[in-house]
Amino acid sequence: MGSAGNPAQTYLPSDTFIAVMGSQFHQLQNNLLTHLSGTQDVTAYTFQHNGKTIHLIDTPGFDDTYRTDSDVLRDLAYYLASSYGNGYRLSGIIYLHPITHNRLTGTAFKNLRTFRKLCGTQSMSSTVLATTMWSGVTPEVGNARELELKETAEFWGDMIREGSTVYRHTDDHHSAINIISFLTDRDTKTVLELQAEMVDQKRSLEDTEAGREVDREMSKQREMFEKRLERTRQELEEAIAAKDDQHVKEIMQEQERFEAKLAAIQQGREELRISMEALISDKEKRHEEEMAKMTEQLTASQLEAKKQADEWQKYKEQSERQRKQDEVQKKKREEELEAAKQQAVDADLDKIRIALEAIQVIQLQVKEAEKREEEMLDIVAAEWSRKESQMKNALAEQAKLLERQCQMAYDMKTMEYLRHHQLQFLQQQQILAGMQQQMGNHNQQPPPYQEHPPCPQPSYGYYQVPHQSPYQNQTSYHNQAPPTQQGYGHESAAGGAAVGAGMGLATGAALTGAAMLGGCSII
Repeated sequence: MGSAGNPAQTYLPSDTFIAVMGSQFHQLQNNLLTHLSGTQDVTAYTFQHNGKTIHLIDTPGFDDTYRTDSDVLRDLAYYLASSYGNGYRLSGIIYLHPITHNRLTGTAFKNLRTFRKLCGTQSMSSTVLATTMWSGVTPEVGNARELELKETAEFWGDMIREGSTVYRHTDDHHSAINIISFLTDRDTKTVLELQAEMVDQKRSLEDTEAGREVDREMSKQREMFEKRLERTRQELEEAIAAKDDQHVKEIMQEQERFEAKLAAIQQGREELRISMEALISDKEKRHEEEMAKMTEQLTASQLEAKKQADEWQKYKEQSERQRKQDEVQKKKREEELEAAKQQAVDADLDKIRIALEAIQVIQLQVKEAEKREEEMLDIVAAEWSRKESQMKNALAEQAKLLERQCQMAYDMKTMEYLRHHQLQFLQQQQILAGMQQQMGNHNQQPPPYQEHPPCPQPSYGYYQVPHQSPYQNQTSYHNQAPPTQQGYGHESAAGGAAVGAGMGLATGAALTGAAMLGGCSII
């Protein structure tokens, strides 16, 4: 809400003031303890709580990359001393420390020492030591680090024994309000050591405990940079002797950085040699210079704003003219577009009419084609029926012809069969006659034999012609063995005659053969 420039014009003595400091500050969203590590000026965050106006005074830390510790201390001293001189008192101090830090070393430990010197022993009872960022560690690790802070004297141990209170700020609104309520409910005021030294005791900044602590730190830094600068001088001589131009360039750049650091430290130590009056005067002078610069910038800004306003007015007028021209052009284009649309509609209507007429013609053509197709189908069906009838008649004629052909073939086969057996019979008679003649020549007196009744002569009428249907594959024989079996009989008779002649049994063989030819059995 306000700044370090003039707190007397910003606050009321009845308000509650709480300073927020720390080794490293972090923006804690959605809560009241907010501090940016890049804060360069003392600023305030004002809010209402339990009917009180509370100002959280956000102070810069001693870990600023772009500012020296002496510059930061000067701003703190000016704000704290001037507000104390105008009757404003602090109700408490909140020191924030992230629990994610493993140990208090380096810059964090230096800031803690400066904080203790700035506050003094008498303000420790109004100080809250608050750990933050608990979500970044496990409970076990956080508890162990908090215990180390409490039990180590040079960390928080001595401040706790002097009356400081430890809180956990869990990065939410509720825990922030708890810390603030603890300080406001005490309803006490405190005076920092730096305020008493500069206002009541009229000491210069370098003679305050905080000033001496900062000066000691700057002296250590000066010695460190002087040693580094001396070492770079030796390295520079070696690089020049080795004719290593690149290394020479790097060393010279490093020397320039060290020399700039030393100059800043020396200037910082000189800035500590300032009294309260001189500090206020210097701040007021700087404030006036800043105001003059701001006024100059404001004047330049106003001139620039006027120039921009004129250009804007000119642009508006030009835009208005262009807008009117665009409207005329737009209206003209709309009229042309409307006319084109009407023409397109008329043309489309003509196309639709022509298309409808074409569709009607096509429909008539389709109907005629369907009618022709139906007539053609009727003709094809009639022709198919006629051809089917002709085909059936032809098949019937073919069947009759086939039956006659089969009967004729069967009759021819039967005639051939009869001729074959007649020929065999004649051959057998010749063989029998020859055998009888041979028997007459060899036997003057034939042996007695039993007469048998004469065998009937073969009769062709004894066989019945086999009947075969032209539509059957099987042949049936009635009252007679198949021709193939009779064939086997004649072949057996001929074979028997031949065997009998070979063995000298011509008579028996002849009789046997004759009997077989006649179809009789020999007893």
